[in-house]
Amino acid sequence: MKRAANNGFILLYVVLILSLIGLAMVLLSNSSKIMAFESSTAALEANCRNILASSLTWAGQNRKRLLRLGQDATVQLDISDLKIPRSSCDLNILKADKLNIEIEVTVSCMRGRRQLERSRKFSL
Repeated sequence: MKRAANNGFILLYVVLILSLIGLAMVLLSNSSKIMAFESSTAALEANCRNILASSLTWAGQNRKRLLRLGQDATVQLDISDLKIPRSSCDLNILKADKLNIEIEVTVSCMRGRRQLERSRKFSL
């Protein structure tokens, strides 16, 4: 009779261990979802920063072109060389005189179903 009671204890012990393993898997999968979301957000923000830096470099190198276009003009930059899918960059010229050019850079990036849009003003 002792052997049957011992087998019941082992079965109960195995069921308890399996439930603890299942609980640990649930907790780990939730934390991995959070990490995936945070890494996606960081990638979107990095893409926007890269596009913004590239657009500022372009604007600095093309001051004369921006002056010719004048105030209230919009330039849509071709950012396909950056290889960032589903993204765009627009430069709006707010003020253009020989000493100072004020622009507004609008950047839009998408990753999956998430979209990030940033708009900042700069003086060149």
